[in-house]
Amino acid sequence: MDGLNFGEGFMNAAEESESMILNSAPLEGESVITYVRPDTLKRHADIVESGVRSAKKRKSVVTQFLSKAAEAESLNTYTKDGEKPNISFDDVMSHFKKEDKAMLLTEANEDMLNIPLNPDDVFKLYGLNFAGDALFIQQQLPYWVKYVDAFNAQPGKKAESLFVRLREFYRIEDLVVAVTRVPKDKIALRVEAQIGEYWLQKRSTPGDVFTALRLDTDINPYRFHFWMKYFTHYNSEGPETSKVSMYLELKKHLDSSSLRTLLTRVRKSDVTQSLEKDLENSLLESWSKEKIPVEDVIQASKLMEEKEKQSVYGSAVQKATVEYIFYIPKKHV
Repeated sequence: MDGLNFGEGFMNAAEESESMILNSAPLEGESVITYVRPDTLKRHADIVESGVRSAKKRKSVVTQFLSKAAEAESLNTYTKDGEKPNISFDDVMSHFKKEDKAMLLTEANEDMLNIPLNPDDVFKLYGLNFAGDALFIQQQLPYWVKYVDAFNAQPGKKAESLFVRLREFYRIEDLVVAVTRVPKDKIALRVEAQIGEYWLQKRSTPGDVFTALRLDTDINPYRFHFWMKYFTHYNSEGPETSKVSMYLELKKHLDSSSLRTLLTRVRKSDVTQSLEKDLENSLLESWSKEKIPVEDVIQASKLMEEKEKQSVYGSAVQKATVEYIFYIPKKHV
C-alpha cells in the first residue's frame, strides 16, 4: 500500500469493521487499554473544524463592522458633534444580527487595541460624539469605556479619566445634564464624581460652579440638581467655618420671583433637605415679621396642588405652616 494513502486506507477499513483503535497505555505497571471509536474521532475533528470556521466567520463579521463604522464616520465628517448624523451607529448595527452585538464590539475593541487606536478615534468610530444628552444610554458606550480602561493600562500610556476624554467632545454643562439624566448608571456616576473632583481641585466655590453652569441665566433642572450635589459635597469637604447656606447662596444669584419659580420646579429629595430647612426658616421669619394671620397661612397651604407640595418650595411651606401654627408665640402673629 502506498505510504501516503496508508492512513486513509486504515481509517476506511476501521470504519467498515467498526474495530477499536488503541488510544494510549501506561508506561509502567499493568497495561490499561483505552479504545476510541472511529466515529468519535471523526466527531472531534468536525468540532475542531467547526471552531475554526466559526472563528474565521467572526473575524470576517468584525472586519465588516469596522468597515461600516469607518464609512459612517467618513460620511459624518462635516456633521457637528451633538447634531443628527447622516448615518447613525444604529444604522451601522442594523447590518448585523442583534445577538452578535456583544461579540462585535468586544472583538473590535481587541483589534483596535492591538494597533493601538486612540480612544478619541474610537469614540468617533462608535458615533458617540453625536449622542448629546443621551450619551449614557448608548449601547456602545460601555464598550468604549472598556477600551479606555484597557488603553490606559498599556505600558507607557498616560492614563486619562473618562471626564478628560469626554471634554474633547462635550462642554461640562452638557455632560452634567447627561449624567444627571441617568442617576443610577455606573458610568454616569463615575463621570459625575470626576467632574466634582475637577472643580474641587480648582477650588471652585458653589457660586463659581453656579455661574459656570449658566444657572444664573438658564435654570435647567438637571444642571441645578447637579449643582445641589456639588454644593453638599463642597460643604462636606471644607472646614466648618467655610460652610454656607444653600438658600442664601441662591439669593445671591436669583431674585425672589425667579427663586420661587425654581424651587417650585425642583422636587424634594435627600439632596434638597438642607435647602428646604433654610427656606422653612426664612418663611417663618418672614411671616412672623409681617405678622401674617395664621388663617391666611393655612389657607395658602391648602390651596397648593399636590404636585406643588412635592416640590422643595411646597414641602417647605407645609412644614413651616405646621411650625407657625403650633410653635410661634401668639404675640408675633
